[in-house]
Amino acid sequence: MTFLSAAEPHTSMRDRIADTIRNAVLNGELAPGQRITESEVAAQLGTSRGPVREAIRELVNEGFLHSHAYRETRVTSITRRELNEVLVPIRIVAETFALRELMARPDAERLLEELDGCVDAMREAIDANDPRRVREEDLAFHRTLVEASSYQHPARVWSSITPVIYRAFVLGTTEETMRETVEGHARLLTAVRAGDVVRAEAMLVEHIEEMKLRFHEEGKKR
Repeated sequence: MTFLSAAEPHTSMRDRIADTIRNAVLNGELAPGQRITESEVAAQLGTSRGPVREAIRELVNEGFLHSHAYRETRVTSITRRELNEVLVPIRIVAETFALRELMARPDAERLLEELDGCVDAMREAIDANDPRRVREEDLAFHRTLVEASSYQHPARVWSSITPVIYRAFVLGTTEETMRETVEGHARLLTAVRAGDVVRAEAMLVEHIEEMKLRFHEEGKKR
């Protein structure tokens, strides 16, 4: 586990450590249930334990790690039941609400151009054989969508669950499935620009529901 080379020059040590651990979880480098200790992370990243402690606290709040008082911290696990009955339905509610809000906005085209940029970046990442960047741009696409809402709660709910469940798709990700995902985003934007709310919402729901098919069971909750 090494610091992200693309970190912003003014990013704090805590944020750099959090980004490093977060991406290690998303990429499968840190497995569900794996124990995380301040001393080991600090030694591996060549830093003090203070910012590591702060980064771990942040990742616990985000759901990437779970910790109990006087007990070890571990990478969280997700079960198929939790995904199917809780996480996917919540994500659908948050994103479809944001989609309807986006399509009603007078400045929708500005936001659609930003979403176009995410799609273009995903295509470039596939051509460069960079699946990690594909996932990052995929997340950026949906984050931009939910943040288009004039309400804060959809984005807060989304950010608390969606990045965590993306790691369950690392093993099942192939170039073919990545390209299918990218083109699905492009077709969604076409429907949005056509003003077809019903079709656009149905496409978004179908896209999110695909997570159930590509999910890799991580084991029982601890």
